[in-house]
Amino acid sequence: MNAGFANGGDNTVVAASTVTINDTIGLNGGVLTINNVGTGAVTLNANIGGATTSAVATADISSGGSIVQTSGNMVVTGTTTLTAGSSSPITLNSALNEFGTVVVNSGGAVTLRDTSGITLGATTANGNFSLTSGGATVFNNAINLGQAGGSLTAIVTGALTVNGTVIANGVDLTATTNMTLANTGGIT
Repeated sequence: MNAGFANGGDNTVVAASTVTINDTIGLNGGVLTINNVGTGAVTLNANIGGATTSAVATADISSGGSIVQTSGNMVVTGTTTLTAGSSSPITLNSALNEFGTVVVNSGGAVTLRDTSGITLGATTANGNFSLTSGGATVFNNAINLGQAGGSLTAIVTGALTVNGTVIANGVDLTATTNMTLANTGGIT
């Protein structure tokens, strides 16, 4: 299924097969919901959001398969919620992505990249988790990569604050300024 969206307002697509976004989406503060109830991939081949005036307020992307960004960038000022198949990758790796908060409900290996600061909400994945952030980064909730023994790697240009429990096979955290482990409940 190829989906195109009207600019402005809220947009929802529900499909039972592969979902491919090939057209730029500028929702002017609207809500984007993509729900692939099948096992096919959600593939993002276009810009989602853009300058502040056309940014997406919140995005909820779910798929029984993978969620993959092959081109374009995402600008979401609020929360981006990602739910993929338990062993399916989530790859949002554009250098121009700009997220507010990202929550990962499920997925295999996860790769996220953000041009400035990002907040990572509650995260559960069954593989390695890699985050590259161009600004201050906060892990606000538990990060659980323990089911498949995944490792957590975060490279942050700026400060990194970890406010939740981290369960991972390995942890490699790099920050160019301050790193704070506050109220973590542990890193295991």
